[in-house]
Amino acid sequence: MRLLLVLCTLSSWALTAELSPAEIVRRATERESQNAKLRQQYTYRESIWERIAKTNGTLRSEERKVHDVFFIGGQEFRKLVEKDGQPLSDREAAKEKQRMEREIAKYKGESRSETEKRLAKERREEQEFRDQFANGFTFRLVGQEPVAGRPCYRIHAEPKPGYPMKGDAKILSKLKGDLWIDKEQYHWARVEAESIDTITALGGLLRLSKGTTVKVGRTLVNNEVWFPDRIRVEANARAAFFIRAAVEMEMLFSAFRKYTVDSTITLAGQ
Repeated sequence: MRLLLVLCTLSSWALTAELSPAEIVRRATERESQNAKLRQQYTYRESIWERIAKTNGTLRSEERKVHDVFFIGGQEFRKLVEKDGQPLSDREAAKEKQRMEREIAKYKGESRSETEKRLAKERREEQEFRDQFANGFTFRLVGQEPVAGRPCYRIHAEPKPGYPMKGDAKILSKLKGDLWIDKEQYHWARVEAESIDTITALGGLLRLSKGTTVKVGRTLVNNEVWFPDRIRVEANARAAFFIRAAVEMEMLFSAFRKYTVDSTITLAGQ
C-alpha cells in the first residue's frame, strides 16, 4: 500500500514537472470560470483612490470613493457609500438606493428563459475572452516564487504578433507582463502588466500612453474563492478636456462576506 502511495505521488510530481507554461495558464483560465461563479456568492467593499496631476507634478484632482459590491441578477453592482472620507448625504444615499432598486426590478422582470439566455451569452463572452488570452500569447516559465506564503509559478507573457484579438480582448494585444499562478489550485495569485502601445478608451477620448503599468494582487478567501485585494494603475494620459496628466489609481478590496439570510436582508434594506 505504501509503495502504491509513493508511486502515485511520484507520478503526480512528474506530471506537474512536465506541464508547459501554456498548459499552466490554460488550467488557470479554466479554473477562473469556476472562481467567477463562486464570487457571486459574496459581497465585499471596494475603496478607490484616484490622483491626477499635471506633468510637472502639480496636483490637478484627487478623489476617494468607497463602494459596497454585490451581485444582482448575476451582475456585479457597486453601491456608493462614501466619498472623500465622508458618508453620503441623505440625497445621495437615496439616489443610490433608487439606482439599486431599479437594477433589482430590471432583473426581477426577466422571464426564466430571458435570464438563462442572458447568462449563457455572458458565459460565452467570458470564455471567448479567456480563450483569446490563452491562445494569443507566448508564455515562458521564469521560475517559482511564493505569493503570500503560497508556492506559485511565475510566467512571462508576450502577445503573439498578428494574433486576431476580438472584442474586449483587443486590449490584451497591447500588454505584456508576468503572471503568478498558484501551484496547488492553478489560480491567478498576482499579475503585473505593462502596455507596449497606446491604449485608447471612451471612444478615443482617453489615451493611456505606452508604459502604463497595472499590478493586481489576489487573495484566497475562505479557502475556496480568489478575489483581487489590490489593483494599482500608473499611467500618463491624454484626454479631450486636458492636455496631458499623470494618473495614479489604487483599488483596495476588503470585508469579504459570503451571502447569508442576514446579509441579504441587510443589503435589501440599504
